[in-house]
Amino acid sequence: MIDSNPFLRLLTERGISVDQIISLSGLDYFEIFSFKNGKNITQEKLDVLCKILNCQPCDLIAFHKSDSTGHWEWVEDSEK
Repeated sequence: MIDSNPFLRLLTERGISVDQIISLSGLDYFEIFSFKNGKNITQEKLDVLCKILNCQPCDLIAFHKSDSTGHWEWVEDSEK
């Protein structure tokens, strides 16, 4: 499962508001709102966010893998 919590943490760490991201990126509120709430985003839009935030996609999203029981677990940075 893909998680966008790193995107929210990055915005918080850098003191950037959603309104600022919308203004800088040209993406609309619905696209940003959807992404920050775990919905899909295209690679093109992810590219735009990475350029604006000067970061890598892994700074904006995280992957959670499931164990053999089907439960999801957090993948730590050291496991990437």
